[in-house]
Amino acid sequence: AFRILPAYWVALTLLGLWPGLNGVFTQDWWLYYGLLQSYWGSFYGGIGPAWSLSVEATFYLLLPAVAYGMAAASSKVPARQRHVLQSRLLLVSGIAGVGLNWLARSQRWPDSIIANWDWFVLGMWLSLVRVRLETEGARPRWLDWCTRNPSVLWLAGFGFYSIVALSGLFPRPLDGQPYPGYVLTLEHLLYAIVAVLLFLPAAFPSGERTLPERVLTHRAIAGLGKVSYGLFLWHAPLLSTMAKGGVAAWIPSHPFLSLLVPTVSLGVALGWLSYVLIERPFMRLAQSRDRRRQEEGRRSGSGGPAGPHDWRSVEGARVWMKPAAVFLGAALALLIGEFAARRIPEQPPIPPQVDVYAEGLRVLHTDQDLKTPHVYGQYKGVLYYSNKDGFRGPDFEVPKPEGVFRIAILGDSVTMGSGVRYKQAYPYLLQEALNARHDGRRYEVMNFGIDGYDFTTSLAELKQHALAYDPDLVVYGFTVNDLEGPLYHVSYNPFYCAWASRSKLVTLLWRQYLAVRDIVWPAWGTYTGELQDNFFDRPEAFAQFQLDMAEFASLVHGRGKCAAMLVHTQLATLNRFHPFLRFYAAARNAAERQGVPVIDTFPAFEGRNGHDLWVADGDPHPNPEGHEILAKTLLAGLDQLPPSCWGGAAPAVRGH
Repeated sequence: AFRILPAYWVALTLLGLWPGLNGVFTQDWWLYYGLLQSYWGSFYGGIGPAWSLSVEATFYLLLPAVAYGMAAASSKVPARQRHVLQSRLLLVSGIAGVGLNWLARSQRWPDSIIANWDWFVLGMWLSLVRVRLETEGARPRWLDWCTRNPSVLWLAGFGFYSIVALSGLFPRPLDGQPYPGYVLTLEHLLYAIVAVLLFLPAAFPSGERTLPERVLTHRAIAGLGKVSYGLFLWHAPLLSTMAKGGVAAWIPSHPFLSLLVPTVSLGVALGWLSYVLIERPFMRLAQSRDRRRQEEGRRSGSGGPAGPHDWRSVEGARVWMKPAAVFLGAALALLIGEFAARRIPEQPPIPPQVDVYAEGLRVLHTDQDLKTPHVYGQYKGVLYYSNKDGFRGPDFEVPKPEGVFRIAILGDSVTMGSGVRYKQAYPYLLQEALNARHDGRRYEVMNFGIDGYDFTTSLAELKQHALAYDPDLVVYGFTVNDLEGPLYHVSYNPFYCAWASRSKLVTLLWRQYLAVRDIVWPAWGTYTGELQDNFFDRPEAFAQFQLDMAEFASLVHGRGKCAAMLVHTQLATLNRFHPFLRFYAAARNAAERQGVPVIDTFPAFEGRNGHDLWVADGDPHPNPEGHEILAKTLLAGLDQLPPSCWGGAAPAVRGH
């Protein structure tokens, strides 16, 4: 207990904080800290492999009663026959354990003492054989053969293991296929045989330096044995975290090897730390306590006073007071921080937008659906309709009527107004704001945005449709994902960013760390890491963006018209740690080199809560309020264009 419990509690707490374990910081925390998860908790909560600790703890609680029962049953039997009777009792108990295993699996108790009782019976039987060998010198013939042939036992053990684990005759844990209970019980028994065959050479060594004995006494194996408990505790959460982080793809076509090396390396390192910092000190404490009790017992003939390292003595209390105070102080600080973090109000959920005009209409899914001429349906829960050329909004006259100033806006889902109505998207809001000036002209703003468009497809839309409407001004709405195309390198792993601790304090600190890290060093697997890769590290996609920008400027300027670029701000971390600023700057430089002025919207969003501007939970497209900010910023930016861009006369009112 002095080795098992402290290391388990520390690992459970730290892994609960990061990378996060189910159940640890919930109302069921006591199940996992009390090793009761196999009975009332969940295998998927806490440290997964620790279900075996839960079962083992139950066995040791039952062991005194089992020992008392066996002793009582064999008390009237002669000493020479006592071990035989006890062996028979264990045999009957083991056979019953096989039936209990089948019953437990059918009742979905596969990780309980009931399902694993036969394994403990095997262990008790081997202990009984060892005790008889040491007390009576009785050595069965089968045991003589085993000690003379340990290599054969190991060979048989690995053979059975290959059949059970690798042959495909037995179920794989994650294949999702149902298997009969008897198949699972047979697999369980074969694994028990594997354990006995591998364990016998260690439990009953021959002393002749056979291969198994040389392996088991090798310094490296002995060292692994010391850290094995820590490796047992840490390896599964490490493996899960690295799998979610995309480590399995490090070696193409070899996910097992990709995960094996870092899992074993980190697991052994953490196991060593667990042994040195936690397990060994507590074991030494227990050994020191036992030695001093024995010495004091010999001196006094009974109990005697507690020693200087016994926590019950004054001197012992002083020795342990400082580390105990440090530990308790740190725990208290964490608890206070956790309490304070939980007092921070939760981000309220975004109520779903209800559009009564979209009810019962055809649901549109793809960009092809959206580009269909005169389509009428619902997209992202709101009404969506297109004109004769397949872009959002009403039809526009060709040729352009007299007295009309037309603005064509190209872009993606943000420009289109994903999740908002047509009249809530910033192109229409810009049109309304311009016409509200009553400067003698009528303004028409055409929305050529389509969900999923990159700059190349927006450029094709400009050539195919927009220019035919004779726009006086062309605006390109830039979003950081507009580089996506044939040359774009995808490395984003959504599972990498899906982690969330059940500790509010750790979650709060983790978010701040991510914000800073995304600026200093965008990690592989994150979205900012993917953008860093495509904008700067492997800039083939950004080179294509620059070529498209040059063509965009040439097409518009070649017609004697003005072009502008509006930067769509990503609605996340709207402060000085905003991780996308360098990507905005790269796009700005590309546009300004072609004589295209850039309108930056980040200052208008800075300091706002980005989540409050999302169209829905999990959908960071701007909601109607976000589009209002985009429209006002775009209007203010267009007002700064030269009068020549407005046909020789700028709009009557500026700065709104």
